[in-house]
Amino acid sequence: MDKEMEENAKEVEHDLRETIDLVQNQLREKERQIEQLHYTIGDHERTILKFRETLKNMQSEKEDIKKQIEKYDAQLKLAGSAQSSDFKTKIVEIKTYGEIIEGEVKKIDVHNLSRHVQYLTLFLPEQFTRRGADHDCVLVYLLIQRLISKSDLLINEIQKKTERIDQLNFDDVIKSHRAEQWSFTCKISQLLAIFRTILRKYIKALEICNPDILRHLATVYHDLLSHEKSLDFLIDLLQKDQLHDSISLNALDKTITFYDHIYKSHLHQEKFSMIYYLRDLIRVVLLSSDALQTDIQRVQLLQKEHGQAGSDQSPFAALVKRLVESNEQMRAQAGKVIKYFGIINPNL
Repeated sequence: MDKEMEENAKEVEHDLRETIDLVQNQLREKERQIEQLHYTIGDHERTILKFRETLKNMQSEKEDIKKQIEKYDAQLKLAGSAQSSDFKTKIVEIKTYGEIIEGEVKKIDVHNLSRHVQYLTLFLPEQFTRRGADHDCVLVYLLIQRLISKSDLLINEIQKKTERIDQLNFDDVIKSHRAEQWSFTCKISQLLAIFRTILRKYIKALEICNPDILRHLATVYHDLLSHEKSLDFLIDLLQKDQLHDSISLNALDKTITFYDHIYKSHLHQEKFSMIYYLRDLIRVVLLSSDALQTDIQRVQLLQKEHGQAGSDQSPFAALVKRLVESNEQMRAQAGKVIKYFGIINPNL
């Protein structure tokens, strides 16, 4: 009996030892898998940091090129003061030829950078290029930079194209479309400045947010991208000289609303530069003031045309007067802020 119990105990012991060995092997395998996952996560985060550094370097190169172009423009203006027309023509030809060569060199550089990115992508894990993955994080950052550049381009070119009118006259309102076109210029510039302010907050947030928030934002990249066509539409009209006051700005309004909603949903807790934000707000305020001033002057001229200019006792006339006073106060306050914080050029 004792011998039988002893044999049973040995069998149980043997079974338990086998079970323990199996569990230990499973634990070692799980530990190995966890270690591999930690390595993969670390590799992804290092890749994101490398791309962020590359993007910062590209932005720095962009600023250097911009400064060089401004320097060349200044040199051309200086040369333009020369009295010799032959000398002026020669300078223009040299500059044009130089710009052609520079443009070709830039094309080579852009092509080389594109191939560089393609080759780098080949060595990255397959999950990097999946929809909503790390590749989309990079694309989100590039999209925001691109939208800022397009907004600046539209604001600058629209204001160059339309002559500024500080004081409307009767002919501008009744006999021509100058008033309507200037009012449209003010309003579209105001909307683009608001959009630019939101985008600048995106840039700062994307530079400092943790990778998880960036990946979460990448899931809506294609939704963000779909709204770029509202700016492309305006640029296309500007190229064709068809951007005028009859064009609807509803698409641009929807784009601004959508980007503001996404920012508040994903990035509202991130910090941003208050001095840049204040400068952007001042720009919006000044453009809004221009738009309001233009519409007020149109109303006042129409009142005068219908013999109501002296009817200061009417509620409508009182409203117009309050708008004039409010607008003047708004511009005065903006001027004080610019002076107090030493903002050299709020339009930058």
